[in-house]
Amino acid sequence: NDIKSFSENRSDNLVNHFNSELNLSGTMNITFACTPPGSGSILVNGVPQYFENGTEAYFKDVPVHMRAIPRPGYEFLHWEGLGSTSDMTLTTDLDTTLRAVFALSEDVVLPGTINANMTLPPNTTYFVQENLYIPEGVTLEIQAGVEVRMPRNGHIVVDGQLLINGTATAPVNILPDVNAQVTQWGGLSFTHPTDTSTLRYLNIRGATKGFDPIHHRGAISGRETNLVLDHIDIDEVEFPIFAFGGFTQLMNSTIRCYQICDFINVKFGVARIDNCDFFGG
Repeated sequence: NDIKSFSENRSDNLVNHFNSELNLSGTMNITFACTPPGSGSILVNGVPQYFENGTEAYFKDVPVHMRAIPRPGYEFLHWEGLGSTSDMTLTTDLDTTLRAVFALSEDVVLPGTINANMTLPPNTTYFVQENLYIPEGVTLEIQAGVEVRMPRNGHIVVDGQLLINGTATAPVNILPDVNAQVTQWGGLSFTHPTDTSTLRYLNIRGATKGFDPIHHRGAISGRETNLVLDHIDIDEVEFPIFAFGGFTQLMNSTIRCYQICDFINVKFGVARIDNCDFFGG
């Protein structure tokens, strides 16, 4: 009972302690909301608010910094009743609701599942909202100069075929969506596809692990996959390439990783590596 009571009262006791020690004026309630629902998110003092219309207690007359971040397919318009700057600092002693207003943008958002063969034309930027799935029997071709911006913890999962056709002067880029304050995303995972996937002139930044981190441990992971990687440039990742079974051909590529890991780990499969540079620290 004492432990339960301590746990239940700890939050209030901490707030009272801060008020007393720092000569603060108590707390107020602030509700953060996005309009329309699902159109964006809000950082409060650098911390993401994961629940829309969430109400939390903040200390009175202590500045609260907030940043409105649009979801792919939307753009920020204004804070209701406050202003049109996405980053704002508010100092108040009153309970209030702060509402970020967004509108549809011209961003090209990819569907969560590619249901039919699709080609992404060159020199276009695309956004993934959550995950991108290529099912069995479907081919996604990505042409030169395309940039794919990934959300936090978002994955590209290939059960079909992925063809990336970048060039030396116009590589394909798969990157975190930095405009949404994303610095890392998930990974590119191939799961028992029947067709060979070929990735040429591809830059990958900020990847971590695949959607199933036990079986897809790298920025690029394949299980029983035939995979051709030509002129791949990987940087800012935790574990570059992992393959279980299948055949992996890596050539003319530059792989950087400054953590303790294997640059490429192949289990129960065959790999051929030609003319590649590996950089660690």
